[in-house]
Amino acid sequence: MKAIIMAGGKGTRLKPLTCAKPKPMVSLANNPVMTHTIELLKKHGITDIGVTLAHMASHIMDYYGDGKDYGVNLKYFIEETPLGTAGSIKNAQAFLDDTFLVISGDGLTDIDISNAVEFHKHKESQVTLILTSVENPLDYGIVVTKETGEIIRFLEKPSWGEVFSDQINTGMYILEPEVLNYIPDKAFYDFSKNLFPLLMDKGIILNGFNGEGYWCDIGNCQAYLQAHVDILMDKVSTYLPYKEYLPQVWVGENTDIHPSAQLNAPLVVGNNCYIGPHASIGAHSFIGNNCLISNHSSIKRSVLWNGVQIGKGAAVRGAVLCSNVNIKNGASIYEGAIIGHESILKDNCIIKPGSKIWPSKTIEEGTVLKGNLVWGTGFSKSPFGYNGINGQLNVDLNMEQILQIGSAFGSIINSSFGNIGISSDGTVVSKIVKQVLTSGLQIVGQQVYDLGETTLPICRFAINKGNFNGGVYIQFCSDDDFLHITFLNEQGANISKGLEKKIENTFSIDDFRYVPSEKIKNVRILESIYELYFTNLKNQIKGMLDFQIILTCPSERLTQSIKNLLEQFGCIVDVVNEEEFAALIKENNEVNIALQFDKQAEKIVVYDDQGKVIDTNQLKVLIAYILFNDYKELTLVASIDEPVILEGLAQKYGGKVLRCKSDLSSRMENMLKQGKPGQKQFFMEFDGLYAVLQMLEFLNRKQISLSRVINNLPQFYINRDILSCPWETKGKIIRSLLENFHEGSVDSIEGAKFKHAKGDILILPDSEKPLVNIITESNFMEAAEEISQSYKEKIQRLITHNS
Repeated sequence: MKAIIMAGGKGTRLKPLTCAKPKPMVSLANNPVMTHTIELLKKHGITDIGVTLAHMASHIMDYYGDGKDYGVNLKYFIEETPLGTAGSIKNAQAFLDDTFLVISGDGLTDIDISNAVEFHKHKESQVTLILTSVENPLDYGIVVTKETGEIIRFLEKPSWGEVFSDQINTGMYILEPEVLNYIPDKAFYDFSKNLFPLLMDKGIILNGFNGEGYWCDIGNCQAYLQAHVDILMDKVSTYLPYKEYLPQVWVGENTDIHPSAQLNAPLVVGNNCYIGPHASIGAHSFIGNNCLISNHSSIKRSVLWNGVQIGKGAAVRGAVLCSNVNIKNGASIYEGAIIGHESILKDNCIIKPGSKIWPSKTIEEGTVLKGNLVWGTGFSKSPFGYNGINGQLNVDLNMEQILQIGSAFGSIINSSFGNIGISSDGTVVSKIVKQVLTSGLQIVGQQVYDLGETTLPICRFAINKGNFNGGVYIQFCSDDDFLHITFLNEQGANISKGLEKKIENTFSIDDFRYVPSEKIKNVRILESIYELYFTNLKNQIKGMLDFQIILTCPSERLTQSIKNLLEQFGCIVDVVNEEEFAALIKENNEVNIALQFDKQAEKIVVYDDQGKVIDTNQLKVLIAYILFNDYKELTLVASIDEPVILEGLAQKYGGKVLRCKSDLSSRMENMLKQGKPGQKQFFMEFDGLYAVLQMLEFLNRKQISLSRVINNLPQFYINRDILSCPWETKGKIIRSLLENFHEGSVDSIEGAKFKHAKGDILILPDSEKPLVNIITESNFMEAAEEISQSYKEKIQRLITHNS
């Protein structure tokens, strides 16, 4: 049997470990990661091995040669252009004449390959995916199988809302050579995104083998350090060519250890090292070959590559030191720090936790370094939430980070330099943040247009109608001291999750597209955006609108502008404060509609002529009703957690509903793909004032009251509940629900969805908090609450069982 090692990875998230070498050549337990893969294949009798290469291919070829020194036969297949995971294997098709294994060259595992091959042959399978279970499946492809092993569902790199299992694709596959015929020649083609869906569409069964044992893809620096601890804790069986010097202390050849030196198990010291008097090496440390550890120095829970020198009295705690790093006397390096190869830290330097130093840098004596060289410390988790970046200023976000976020957005928003519009809500904090973020955009060459003090809907309008490549809106809420930064694409919609991930990655590794000073452009001021927005709204409506309206809004400027606009259409508008609002809508029988705007006029609460409130779900159905009346064969976009009743409404009017994920960017993107009707839906759902005008125009055109329209809509009740659920348990909960209560389950693009005799249930993991959302819908409020309580109890039992 043959195997293919995929070894083309760059290892971007492992920088600076991968600045000077490809990811498969990163040192793991004093050997390149790929050596551990080769040793695993040899253990299972596989010695004919193909290696797919791309990034820094010569490093791997020069190190391993033909493989004879390692007891294998290696043949290399180089990608001239990126071919994707499946495309790279297609490139080696001539080499593959029988059943073969695909395995990553940059991960660590001891899964029993022989058992997996036996499973594959027993099933007479064309394709077998080797699977494993993990606590946090977000960075992997999640998979659900039948008891027989047949794969019924998978999704690549989900959000928490999409997690339906904790069982993931390891990237290890057993394939028959005929499968390669489905992969196009010399084209970018991915296993999970292209080949596997194609095979399932053609009715070819994909099987999943649940591989027991250890598996780690070493995708980031934290996982890299943890893999070393796991090796020493004997959680994984791997290649460790050293003799046991003391119990659980392995030492290489020609290493000199002073009698007064202290070695605390478990740890590994490589070949040709010197450990000086009174030096201390703590548990869970790896010392590479040719290292020098001087007198009274101290190393704990750290990984040192080959050729590292540690000066007298230096301290290293939970850090990684790459090849030939030189640490001078008295220097201190703390948890999570990474020092790039051939860097020099002079006497008494202090490297703060989480700092990263790129290769070949010299840090002068006495320097206290926090962050990546001279930059910020970065985020411990993704800075993006449900709606852009949110956090407390100088707690979650500081000005240095905001500058870098601006540079990250400007570096990836478009391939060449473009136009970026930016505005804020006019608060002191948001204006300062706007200035800093603008500077970040400028230093990467973007032309920034200051749109002034606006609302988020006005900013969306300006980006949508103007010649912009993207936009940024900044608002600050003094109630909770929270800053909100929303990033927009060229249509004024929130940027995609994929683009958010690119910004996050660019930010985390400081990979900004800086430009020379002569290419930095002045900010251009655009006047009258606020006025242009209201002029555009006025032009949207033809004729007069004869309504009596009660209006309240926290923003005085917006209140006056909305009042003036409505009065231009012939409405009688009574502006009140929030305290007066509730009393007036009950007392005033002549009012046609009451409107309560937020300070952005983005969200509205509407009361009909009977004083009844129209909740968020009813408002969605009302907007749908208006759109279905205005457009034949309309495709209405609705997220997975919005009312199921919409499908019935669509059927009645000859339209259809397109369900999408619950995040804002997915909703917006799908709306804007539907042409003019979709653009109208986009603005109705994300611009409260626009929605009100369209609603009033519809009521006037149909000569019908709002209460009558509401009474004509299908009656439904939605109950939304939440339940605390640890992050690491979310995937297990969704998988257990699908396995244990599969009779009523239906396909869902997010979470787990079930049909009940009394209604519909959606279980949706929260993307920002350790919670699961339980959303039930029924014709009766009591039934919706009853179903919710039933599933809440089921989930609580599963959480308790898995804790």
